[in-house]
Amino acid sequence: MRGWEIVETIEENDVSAAGKAARPGFERLLRLIDDGAVDAVVAWALDRLTRNRRDTVRLIEAAQKRGTVVALVRGSDLDMSTTSGRLVADLLAATARAEIDQKAERQVRAARQRADLGKAWTSRRPFAYSPDGMALVDTEAARLAEAYAEFVVGKPIAEIAREWNAAGVRSSTGAEWSQPSVHQLLRNPRNAALRAYRGEIVGPAAWPPVVDEATYRAALARLTSPERRTGGGGQARYLLTGLALCGLCGATVRKGQRPRDGVAFYRCGKAQHLSRTLEHVDRFVVDVILGRLARPDAADLLIDHQAPDTVGLTREAEEVRKRLDTLAVEFADGALTGSQLRAATERLRARLTELEQQMAHGSRAPVLRALVAAPDIRAEWERTPVHRQRAVIDALAVVTLLRAARGPRFDPSSVDIVWRDQT
Repeated sequence: MRGWEIVETIEENDVSAAGKAARPGFERLLRLIDDGAVDAVVAWALDRLTRNRRDTVRLIEAAQKRGTVVALVRGSDLDMSTTSGRLVADLLAATARAEIDQKAERQVRAARQRADLGKAWTSRRPFAYSPDGMALVDTEAARLAEAYAEFVVGKPIAEIAREWNAAGVRSSTGAEWSQPSVHQLLRNPRNAALRAYRGEIVGPAAWPPVVDEATYRAALARLTSPERRTGGGGQARYLLTGLALCGLCGATVRKGQRPRDGVAFYRCGKAQHLSRTLEHVDRFVVDVILGRLARPDAADLLIDHQAPDTVGLTREAEEVRKRLDTLAVEFADGALTGSQLRAATERLRARLTELEQQMAHGSRAPVLRALVAAPDIRAEWERTPVHRQRAVIDALAVVTLLRAARGPRFDPSSVDIVWRDQT
């Protein structure tokens, strides 16, 4: 090869042309040039040697200082000691960067266009969907829909992951499920046939939904709520922890245990305002709740008068999103000024947030139905998992623990239960 002796071969085949990753090979090359260890550098093309403007400048400066020649397989020799050599190197690098930028812009426009049209865009098969993302895989979709239904009534994410792994359910890549991966799956708007672009929902998608938007919003509200406390790997083990309130400060209560005898108790989660024996409080709350469910009018509890019109809300949310897109077009056409666009966008986004919050209101009917219909309510309660028992209590009442007089007897008046229909 021109009689040149190969001093060293440097490969960086796994480094992206975007120019953002660290390049130990390129740094090694610059050191060799600075040390005068090489007279020439042979590369396939300049855009494979320098990935950004900073790389190009550093290479030109180092090669100019040492008189190093850059020989390109797809190009000519560049003598960096001459003005013309440096100019050609600069032009070649600028041309390569422009091509990369144009490609990135085309990809962004294509992604946005596909998002606006509600089309799928994925590099791997989404869970519950076919490889092209446009059809449901029935077995996986049924699992996911059930997970949503259970999660919105209190089932911990960690428990969903454990059950799926035990049943042999795997992700689309064949991996087992973890709490973070199930969390990410439930947060994905794709499952409600909503198309997102850069983290923002831009409208309905062309593929079928696993769950409706109201169910997705209810799950998302619980996933993002700062008040959601799962503790210990996501399993709520006690009936009222994180649910009942301290009567003095309003903080939720936590479970504690006396060292001397192992008796469990509820305590204020914020300060030492109160301490109530867990067994006594649980027994009293359960008796009151089951008593309400045993009344002749218990079926009326299935009618949630506060439940929103989810169909109407979904339709209005779609109209708001379309209006936001229209505003962008009107601004581009000069029909709106920048200040008008900002004001209109703020109003519409505020309304969209309101609609999404209303859709997040979960209906209590799925939580209560099994107990209301059971011939033996107490037996059904005993068969109900703790997370569902907690959801029943939360759907029906607000429980507040008060300080009680010292003594061996339990004071029912120290547990305040206010029915939500009366709040």
